[in-house]
Formats: sequence, structure tokens, C-alpha cells
Amino acid sequence: MKKMCIYEPALCCETGLCGVNVDPELLRISTALNTLKNEGVVIERYNLNNAPMEFVKSSIVNQYVNEKRR
Repeated sequence: MKKMCIYEPALCCETGLCGVNVDPELLRISTALNTLKNEGVVIERYNLNNAPMEFVKSSIVNQYVNEKRR
């Protein structure tokens, strides 16, 4: 089984597809992810607002965030 983990910046909700001004790029990504899910790919999507501990638990992501924050 294929698996993909996506770590996203802080969004207003899990997908960023709420509110009146939806970012078309987020809509495109959401559509692509739904297509992959329908083909059997397991996708875990982490938003910094909703799942900050996932960013801490992944050493690679944690290192990247700390390097970019400087």
C-alpha cells in the first residue's frame, strides 16, 4: 500500500477550503489527493494549526521547519 504524508502551513481548517475566498491551488491539491485516495493511496495530511505535534514527531519535518525559521 502506498502512503503519502503532507505537512502544510497553518490553515483555517484541515483542507483550507473554507471561507469565502478559497485558494484555487488548495482546491486543485484537494482534488488531486481525492483522486489518489480513490486509487488506493493512503494520504495523511497535517496542518500546523490542527496537528502541530505531527511536525514535532517527524524529525525530518522538524529539522526543515527549524532551518527555515532562522
